[in-house]
Amino acid sequence: MIETLVQRWAALSVRERQMIGAGAVLLVIALLWALAYEPAAQGREKLLAERANWQADLARMDALVAQARQLGPGASAEATSLEALRERLEASLVAAGLSAQVQSIRTGSDLIELRLKSVPAQAWISWLDAALRETRMRVGSLSVEREGPPAPAGRVTVRITLDRPDKRV
Repeated sequence: MIETLVQRWAALSVRERQMIGAGAVLLVIALLWALAYEPAAQGREKLLAERANWQADLARMDALVAQARQLGPGASAEATSLEALRERLEASLVAAGLSAQVQSIRTGSDLIELRLKSVPAQAWISWLDAALRETRMRVGSLSVEREGPPAPAGRVTVRITLDRPDKRV
Protein backbone atom coordinates (compact mmCIF):
# COMPACT_ATOMS: atom_id res chain seq x y z
CA MET A 1 0.00 0.00 0.00
CA ILE A 2 2.79 2.43 0.85
CA GLU A 3 4.57 1.41 -2.33
CA THR A 4 1.53 2.34 -4.42
CA LEU A 5 1.35 5.75 -2.71
CA VAL A 6 5.05 6.36 -3.34
CA GLN A 7 4.60 5.40 -7.00
CA ARG A 8 1.61 7.74 -7.38
CA TRP A 9 3.54 10.56 -5.70
CA ALA A 10 6.45 10.03 -8.10
CA ALA A 11 4.06 10.04 -11.04
CA LEU A 12 2.72 13.48 -10.11
CA SER A 13 4.14 16.61 -11.64
CA VAL A 14 6.00 19.17 -9.54
CA ARG A 15 3.07 21.56 -9.67
CA GLU A 16 0.65 18.87 -8.40
CA ARG A 17 3.03 17.98 -5.56
CA GLN A 18 3.19 21.65 -4.53
CA MET A 19 -0.60 21.94 -4.57
CA ILE A 20 -1.03 18.81 -2.44
CA GLY A 21 1.66 20.06 -0.03
CA ALA A 22 -0.04 23.47 0.27
CA GLY A 23 -3.39 21.73 0.85
CA ALA A 24 -1.86 19.56 3.58
CA VAL A 25 -0.37 22.64 5.27
CA LEU A 26 -3.76 24.38 5.13
CA LEU A 27 -5.43 21.25 6.51
CA VAL A 28 -2.96 21.11 9.44
CA ILE A 29 -3.55 24.82 10.16
CA ALA A 30 -7.33 24.34 10.06
CA LEU A 31 -7.12 21.35 12.42
CA LEU A 32 -4.88 23.25 14.83
CA TRP A 33 -7.35 26.15 14.76
CA ALA A 34 -10.36 23.93 15.36
CA LEU A 35 -8.81 21.67 17.99
CA ALA A 36 -6.48 23.98 19.89
CA TYR A 37 -6.91 27.71 19.39
CA GLU A 38 -10.70 28.12 19.10
CA PRO A 39 -11.61 26.21 22.32
CA ALA A 40 -8.88 28.09 24.20
CA ALA A 41 -10.15 31.43 22.91
CA GLN A 42 -13.74 30.60 23.87
CA GLY A 43 -12.61 29.47 27.33
CA ARG A 44 -10.70 32.74 27.76
CA GLU A 45 -13.77 34.79 26.83
CA LYS A 46 -15.89 32.79 29.28
CA LEU A 47 -13.35 33.32 32.07
CA LEU A 48 -13.17 37.05 31.34
CA ALA A 49 -16.97 37.26 31.60
CA GLU A 50 -16.91 35.34 34.90
CA ARG A 51 -14.08 37.56 36.13
CA ALA A 52 -16.37 40.59 35.94
CA ASN A 53 -18.91 38.76 38.12
CA TRP A 54 -16.20 37.71 40.56
CA GLN A 55 -14.94 41.27 40.81
CA ALA A 56 -18.47 42.51 41.49
CA ASP A 57 -18.87 39.84 44.21
CA LEU A 58 -15.52 40.83 45.69
CA ALA A 59 -16.54 44.50 45.72
CA ARG A 60 -19.78 43.58 47.56
CA MET A 61 -17.84 41.50 50.08
CA ASP A 62 -15.34 44.32 50.63
CA ALA A 63 -18.23 46.70 51.25
CA LEU A 64 -19.79 44.26 53.73
CA VAL A 65 -16.46 43.83 55.52
CA ALA A 66 -16.07 47.59 55.77
CA GLN A 67 -19.62 47.89 57.08
CA ALA A 68 -19.02 45.11 59.63
CA ARG A 69 -15.84 46.81 60.81
CA GLN A 70 -17.70 50.07 61.09
CA LEU A 71 -20.54 48.48 63.07
CA GLY A 72 -18.37 46.14 65.13
CA PRO A 73 -16.75 48.54 67.61
CA GLY A 74 -19.95 50.55 68.08
CA ALA A 75 -22.04 47.47 68.71
CA SER A 76 -19.59 45.95 71.18
CA ALA A 77 -19.12 49.28 72.97
CA GLU A 78 -22.89 49.51 73.36
CA ALA A 79 -23.07 45.96 74.70
CA THR A 80 -20.02 46.32 76.97
CA SER A 81 -22.12 47.32 79.94
CA LEU A 82 -23.39 44.18 81.63
CA GLU A 83 -26.33 46.14 83.06
CA ALA A 84 -27.32 47.27 79.56
CA LEU A 85 -27.26 43.64 78.43
CA ARG A 86 -29.34 42.61 81.41
CA GLU A 87 -31.92 45.29 80.64
CA ARG A 88 -32.09 44.17 77.01
CA LEU A 89 -32.58 40.55 78.10
CA GLU A 90 -35.32 41.53 80.56
CA ALA A 91 -37.08 43.56 77.88
CA SER A 92 -36.89 40.65 75.44
CA LEU A 93 -38.32 38.29 78.09
CA VAL A 94 -41.25 40.68 78.61
CA ALA A 95 -41.76 40.96 74.84
CA ALA A 96 -41.76 37.15 74.51
CA GLY A 97 -44.28 36.82 77.37
CA LEU A 98 -41.86 34.87 79.56
CA SER A 99 -41.36 37.39 82.38
CA ALA A 100 -43.72 35.49 84.70
CA GLN A 101 -41.54 32.37 84.50
CA VAL A 102 -38.31 34.18 85.44
CA GLN A 103 -37.06 33.03 88.85
CA SER A 104 -33.88 35.07 88.88
CA ILE A 105 -31.46 37.08 86.77
CA ARG A 106 -28.02 37.52 88.29
CA THR A 107 -24.98 39.26 86.87
CA GLY A 108 -21.40 38.25 87.57
CA SER A 109 -18.12 39.70 86.36
CA ASP A 110 -18.71 38.85 82.67
CA LEU A 111 -21.78 36.62 82.97
CA ILE A 112 -25.52 36.82 83.25
CA GLU A 113 -27.27 33.84 84.80
CA LEU A 114 -30.99 33.31 84.16
CA ARG A 115 -33.30 30.83 85.82
CA LEU A 116 -36.71 30.15 84.34
CA LYS A 117 -39.27 27.77 85.83
CA SER A 118 -42.13 25.99 84.10
CA VAL A 119 -41.58 27.75 80.78
CA PRO A 120 -42.98 26.37 77.49
CA ALA A 121 -40.06 24.72 75.70
CA GLN A 122 -40.82 26.10 72.23
CA ALA A 123 -41.35 29.66 73.50
CA TRP A 124 -38.09 29.52 75.45
CA ILE A 125 -36.10 28.24 72.46
CA SER A 126 -37.53 30.98 70.23
CA TRP A 127 -36.72 33.62 72.84
CA LEU A 128 -33.15 32.34 73.28
CA ASP A 129 -32.50 32.41 69.54
CA ALA A 130 -33.78 35.98 69.23
CA ALA A 131 -31.96 37.16 72.38
CA LEU A 132 -28.62 35.71 71.25
CA ARG A 133 -28.96 37.37 67.85
CA GLU A 134 -29.93 40.72 69.37
CA THR A 135 -27.32 40.89 72.12
CA ARG A 136 -24.58 38.85 70.41
CA MET A 137 -24.04 37.01 73.69
CA ARG A 138 -22.81 33.42 73.83
CA VAL A 139 -24.16 30.54 75.86
CA GLY A 140 -21.63 29.62 78.54
CA SER A 141 -23.59 26.83 80.17
CA LEU A 142 -27.09 25.49 79.83
CA SER A 143 -29.23 23.17 81.92
CA VAL A 144 -32.74 22.18 80.81
CA GLU A 145 -34.91 19.86 82.88
CA ARG A 146 -38.32 18.56 81.95
CA GLU A 147 -41.05 19.34 84.45
CA GLY A 148 -42.54 16.45 86.42
CA PRO A 149 -46.01 14.94 85.92
CA PRO A 150 -47.97 17.60 87.86
CA ALA A 151 -46.82 20.29 85.38
CA PRO A 152 -48.33 20.57 81.89
CA ALA A 153 -46.54 18.74 79.08
CA GLY A 154 -43.89 20.68 77.21
CA ARG A 155 -42.79 22.74 80.21
CA VAL A 156 -39.15 22.90 81.29
CA THR A 157 -36.98 24.48 83.97
CA VAL A 158 -33.96 26.27 82.51
CA ARG A 159 -30.70 27.55 83.96
CA ILE A 160 -28.53 29.36 81.44
CA THR A 161 -25.33 31.36 81.74
CA LEU A 162 -24.63 33.92 79.02
CA ASP A 163 -21.18 35.37 78.30
CA ARG A 164 -20.62 38.95 77.17
CA PRO A 165 -20.02 39.23 73.41
CA ASP A 166 -16.79 41.24 73.78
CA LYS A 167 -15.29 38.85 76.33
CA ARG A 168 -11.99 37.47 75.04
CA VAL A 169 -11.61 33.71 75.10
